[in-house]
Amino acid sequence: MQSLTGKNTGDSLTAVEWNQLPAEVQNVITGLGIALSPSDLNQLGKAIAGYAANGQFYTDSGVANAYVLTVVGAKQKAPAYSNGFTVYFRATNNNTAASTVNVAGLGVKAIVDRFGNPLPVGAISISDITELFFDSANDRFVFYHIREVAAVPVGGSIDWNTNTPPSGYLEEDGSAVSRVTYADLFAVIGVQFGPGDGVNTFNLADKRGEFPRFWDHGAGNDPGAALRTDRGDLVAGDNIGTKQLDTVGPHNHGIPSHTGSFVGGNVSNAIVGDALNTTYFTSNNLSTNETRGRNIYVMSAIKF
Repeated sequence: MQSLTGKNTGDSLTAVEWNQLPAEVQNVITGLGIALSPSDLNQLGKAIAGYAANGQFYTDSGVANAYVLTVVGAKQKAPAYSNGFTVYFRATNNNTAASTVNVAGLGVKAIVDRFGNPLPVGAISISDITELFFDSANDRFVFYHIREVAAVPVGGSIDWNTNTPPSGYLEEDGSAVSRVTYADLFAVIGVQFGPGDGVNTFNLADKRGEFPRFWDHGAGNDPGAALRTDRGDLVAGDNIGTKQLDTVGPHNHGIPSHTGSFVGGNVSNAIVGDALNTTYFTSNNLSTNETRGRNIYVMSAIKF
């Protein structure tokens, strides 16, 4: 449509210029897939509402790590990338390495996480809606994982079932990590699990090989609460993150009296028993160094 600047009266417009305006309106309506109808005088409003409702959703036709997005239907595409330009799409492939995206033929751009790092494996998933927004200062798209962001707050932990934590998470392995890179997490847990180098880093909890226990919080259900050990910042006792070593409470095993050894341990500390001539023994199991139930390994990962 040509510029009409300065043409303020109807008789100053040519027939061609007058016709351009309704043509533009018609294109907006039909571009959303609405069939023109002389009996419906609200079609322009419906088209505008349609653009507002789903104008940021795109269809992916690319491959893993190189996503190609096109507008849905016959809608008009944006003329260029601009700061905050946002797109939503469901990927046709999971990413397996650092990734790029080309939105509506406007050019290939790198995709990074919110800290500017290349995307880790599996960040973009075919199971989820992916959200990207354009960072014009750095000429790249920034990734947000909608379900993850909505579900787990910074500092929350999840059980994870692969050897690599998902995007936005760190394995809780006691590592010292940057107070700048992980500023949001540092604001939540601070030096609770260790001060790192005391200046630039802080420690994550080290949950490897440990069983979690819910905080007693003064309830008295943990008889050893007061004896729990330092979590990393010289705080012990009945507090989140403190620890206990393994132990077995006092108990007896009643078996028929005999001397020698039995399968699974040694006979020691015999205590002569009751009128039924039962002798009680303390057994020292030789097959393991702990008392435990059946278990399965998972990774504990914390949201940053």
